[in-house]
Amino acid sequence: MSAYKEKLAFRREALLLKVHAQRQLLSLQAQELQQSIEFAEFSLNCAAKVVVAVRKKPILGVVLAAAIYVVKPARALSFVTTSLRAWQTWRKLAPLLKQTENQ
Repeated sequence: MSAYKEKLAFRREALLLKVHAQRQLLSLQAQELQQSIEFAEFSLNCAAKVVVAVRKKPILGVVLAAAIYVVKPARALSFVTTSLRAWQTWRKLAPLLKQTENQ
């Protein structure tokens, strides 16, 4: 094989490896995006349920507002972010736990 053909073959292999890595990266990013979309849908559904509950029983809205006022908004936000992190960790660990159970 000539040096030129060897160089082309090497370049082709390098490009194929690069394409494979880019596809894997795209797949991971798509999974992350899907999880974000699922969380947004979950949040929207929860908010809709809260709105429906408050419309049915307005006292719940007053109680919720009072609870946030008493707990302080910063603490409420801290609780929500901690809950979110725990839920995300569980979503990542649950498949691994199921896999170890099956083995």
